Amino acid sequence: MKGWTLHLIVAYFDSGWPFEAGPNALKWQAICTLIQAMNAPWLIAADCNRTPDEVAHSYYVRYLKGVVVAPSVEFTCASAPPPGRVIDMVITSRTCAPYLRVLPFYDHPFKPHVVGLDIRLSLDMDIDMAKAQVVPEEIVQYFGPRNELDTWEHHFMAFDGQKAHIDAPWSDAANVSLTDLYARWSLANESYMISPSPLASSKQMGRASNIQFEDVQASFSNVDSQVYVAPHVSMADNETLVSWRFDM
Repeated sequence: MKGWTLHLIVAYFDSGWPFEAGPNALKWQAICTLIQAMNAPWLIAADCNRTPDEVAHSYYVRYLKGVVVAPSVEFTCASAPPPGRVIDMVITSRTCAPYLRVLPFYDHPFKPHVVGLDIRLSLDMDIDMAKAQVVPEEIVQYFGPRNELDTWEHHFMAFDGQKAHIDAPWSDAANVSLTDLYARWSLANESYMISPSPLASSKQMGRASNIQFEDVQASFSNVDSQVYVAPHVSMADNETLVSWRFDM
């Protein structure tokens, strides 16, 4: 693959264990450690024994900000329930995703897998750009210890006078006071949730207080593939972002 510096990982995840527990968790922990140490585009070709949507919404893939790309077929493995499921796929970094195609091929001996993965990367394409909201990093569930004086009310008072910054045209129907109050309430929640963690970062905050947009790659070369991307906006596991202005 001329022009690419890429780390390829091949993995098999055990169907007898939950996707994020037991030996599967040990594999994911090793993969995450490796990817963080590499600081380069990466690609995981895997038999996940899970559907692409399940994989895209799993904790480790969301932690890595991964994109799941699967061949556009009804199933890759003839397993129960009939006729089978798509369980073979590619998980990749977002830098690779626009240039990636995952196609099916059938001439292989690995039964009951009906479809193999033909993985192709190409730099010879134009990339369209689009505006997308800048989303804070995910807040996972942290378990103490928490100082008994570290109350939610303390965090709420810390953001007294907080104003919402929204990089979008203002609506005359919007209520400024309610919008700012919601920004303050959201910041207090975020601050309270991450405070027990020694790795807490301001990058995990701003869901309702700092709404900005950035240019992102919009076009994909994988027109023959299915792309699954879980939203990285969840607070705990709530993947609904409520961040716009309140109207009276």
